[in-house]
Amino acid sequence: MGFLTSIFGQADQVRTITTSRDLEQFLIGLGGGSGAGIHVSPESSMRFSTVFACVKVISEDVAKLPLHLYRRRKDGGKERATDHPLSWLMNTRPNPWMSSFNFREMGTGHLALRGNSYSFIERGLGGAVSGLIPLHPDRVTVEQQPDYTLKYTHRRPGMDPKVFASDEVLHVCGMTLDGVSGLSPIAYQRDTVGLAMAASRFGSKVFANGAKMGGILSTPARFKDPRRADQLAKDFDEKTSGENAHGTVVLEEDMKWTKASMTSEDAQYLETRKFQRQEIAGIFRVPPHKIGDLERATFTNIEHQSMEYVQDCLMSYLVRWEQAMNYSLLTEREQGKYYFEFLVDGLLRGDIASRYTAYQTAINDGIMSPNEVRAKENMNPRGDGLGDRYMRSANTVPADTPVAAPSAPAKPGNGDGRTMEEEGDVATQ
Repeated sequence: MGFLTSIFGQADQVRTITTSRDLEQFLIGLGGGSGAGIHVSPESSMRFSTVFACVKVISEDVAKLPLHLYRRRKDGGKERATDHPLSWLMNTRPNPWMSSFNFREMGTGHLALRGNSYSFIERGLGGAVSGLIPLHPDRVTVEQQPDYTLKYTHRRPGMDPKVFASDEVLHVCGMTLDGVSGLSPIAYQRDTVGLAMAASRFGSKVFANGAKMGGILSTPARFKDPRRADQLAKDFDEKTSGENAHGTVVLEEDMKWTKASMTSEDAQYLETRKFQRQEIAGIFRVPPHKIGDLERATFTNIEHQSMEYVQDCLMSYLVRWEQAMNYSLLTEREQGKYYFEFLVDGLLRGDIASRYTAYQTAINDGIMSPNEVRAKENMNPRGDGLGDRYMRSANTVPADTPVAAPSAPAKPGNGDGRTMEEEGDVATQ
């Protein structure tokens, strides 16, 4: 029996779930309904502004960061391996129809919405990677074989399924419960997303009616035909809703219009939307100010919030990408010599005054050379040949340097070598 058995409908209808992928399909399936009665899926959730903004921010930030392939040096340092074919592939054209930005943006979007990103690895002569073909996560199923290897099955409409071995797929996996496939945040948080979508839909309907509150049409007369009342209400709504809102209506037969008062639920509509916006941003770990919510942001803390976004949200995506590329794209022999790494310095940069103060300290303490500082500021090296020299402060010495014993203070005198006391003795004589 699987780790979760769900029973729904009749007692004899039992569905056994054995993997996280099965659970995800169960949650999204059955209409994808949420507690608010809204169909929730990765596609439909992207129509909600907060989900769209969070996914867009994360995927674009991952895509725009410089991605470098480094070569380890014997002295413990590193250098960019720009001569390696993978460096060009991952930074220029992973495949003939996509740029590096589009490829990483799409893959990160799949990861944020569905918890998985798949790409078929094309190999040329000698097994070298020659291209990466993206595979839509909804069309890929992952199975663990008896020998614990993974098998990927890709199904395209109108075509026979294709089966790939684990070394043929670049799989960037999100949070997982079984170590095989990642969890879809939308599937597991469908009630939260559905509530936000329901509140948004409610607001759309209100404004579609011209923001007109409901009410009661009353008359002392009785209708012989009950359908007459329904038709009257329908005609009244057509003349006072949508494009006809705020128009003039003539009431006959002593009819009166009584406007319904706003309920407490209606009064809390904006607060509900605001809370759901913050809650969904929390699911993606995106600070509210990154999606346009500046209510609690100030000029004194927004810089630190941006740094927290890189460290607490973006870094997990970057590490997943780096480790997946290192394992799947590099050969076993290359893995000890090369590695991929995103350069996040641009996102962690402070204001110009803070940067230049830090640079000054780094140069004075011999941590960085002037040319290294200029490289970080996207400047060319100095042309006088002095930019690669490391400096140190004149009053700075190694910590193990012996401290000289202090010399005895000289006694005050008049400049001829005699002390004041000695001069006094002479004068007394």
